[in-house]
Amino acid sequence: MSLPNPASLHALLTHPQLASLLSNHPNDLKLSSSSSARIPHDWEEWWEWAGSYPGTSAEPAWKAVLRAYTSAIAKNGASTASIPEPLQELMSRVKESEVDRTPCSISVPVTPLRGMSPKKAHEVIRMTAYVKELLKTPELSGVRHVVDVGAGQDAAAPSKKNRRRAPSPTPQNARGTLTHKTVHITPGALDSTVSKWTTELGPADGPIPVFFVALHACGSLTPDIFRMFISRARRIRDASSWTPAGACIVGCCYNLMSSAHDFPLSTAYADLPNLSEAHLQLAAQMPARWLDSPTSRATAELAIRKIVYRALLDAHLPQTVKTSPLSISTTSENGTTRVYRPRGAPASGSTATTGSGTGALHRRLGKLPDGAYASFAHFLAVASERLGVLIEAPPEEDEWFKRAQSQVEVLHVLRCIMGPSIESAIVADRVVWLREALRGSCVDEVKQWEVELVGLFDQAAGSARNFAIAIR
Repeated sequence: MSLPNPASLHALLTHPQLASLLSNHPNDLKLSSSSSARIPHDWEEWWEWAGSYPGTSAEPAWKAVLRAYTSAIAKNGASTASIPEPLQELMSRVKESEVDRTPCSISVPVTPLRGMSPKKAHEVIRMTAYVKELLKTPELSGVRHVVDVGAGQDAAAPSKKNRRRAPSPTPQNARGTLTHKTVHITPGALDSTVSKWTTELGPADGPIPVFFVALHACGSLTPDIFRMFISRARRIRDASSWTPAGACIVGCCYNLMSSAHDFPLSTAYADLPNLSEAHLQLAAQMPARWLDSPTSRATAELAIRKIVYRALLDAHLPQTVKTSPLSISTTSENGTTRVYRPRGAPASGSTATTGSGTGALHRRLGKLPDGAYASFAHFLAVASERLGVLIEAPPEEDEWFKRAQSQVEVLHVLRCIMGPSIESAIVADRVVWLREALRGSCVDEVKQWEVELVGLFDQAAGSARNFAIAIR
């Protein structure tokens, strides 16, 4: 799979349009019907277009933007002329920077897995089939031991699987064993845990080759697995109880990465800017799939309503509330703390320059159930009760509300459209870093490491994080 050009990624991530989109969360715009919106200068053309769009089309403006985006990344030659020129330019930059997400061809069993959601079954079946094919290759034919690294936010549970493979069907009594270890994962802890496990297996003729898999490796766990892999690959084999043979790792939860230490990692992408928390939150978005089905469309529409209604709440508050501070309580009846963090927003106390969307009003309002967003009038009624103030709903056909709604919808979609390019930068940087670090690192000079980015899962099946990094 080809990786994005570092220059193209740099041009996108440093583009003023992207910077302004990321630094302005819809909640922070303070829109008002009594005054003009204070928006960045480079938004003016598309902002005006989005505001006037409801009167010119039966389809909302955000869907026109989304269709232009999907046409651009599909590279099918479809025109993006239905959207303003600044957005056409943005779509062109996005197209140049995104990695192809087409799933690779794998021969998979047709027998469904029981007790799993269709999404999880899709992932487990395809990953198992892919790893099985890898282990059949000549360079991995000697592998008998696989470490499955699973993770939560703070701890991981590596499942150590001792598998005996043979060219012919394996006898029932030689299918192998499964060992579970629960440890706090760091590169050193993972290394020592595997070392202890391989030592417990008993004497072996030389270091035991170990293959690593992870589905999914949250946040910094993915680069930590690779740091351990690189460190081990550089050791003298005779002094070790085991040696890395390969890996197939699927990362996730970019918002849990340590952006200061985990990006960029490679020399080739070293000039890319550091990623803010808003970058990492938006990297998980997959807008290309929003209109795939009635279900995905309804999910997207609900998510957008949540963003819009909260963004327009400030404009409908009584003036007395706007000019006096809100008392904030984020502690529920059972003593647990509830903190509202909108998608794409940095954590409280972050030094990131991007808009947070987590001001006093939204922290006081807290997280609301989906039903609260059935209509704007109902949302305001729920907000009135939560905030303890009377908020009047606008007339049903209020022109300002319709304009502002369309503008915020487009803003949110544009922010989400940046996400896949940000993810492309993260995974491409990891692949190139591994290639750089493993080049000539093996004591066995015959060994030449191959590192590939693989479209392992289909996002249409609900697998948002569909990339695997394979090492062999």
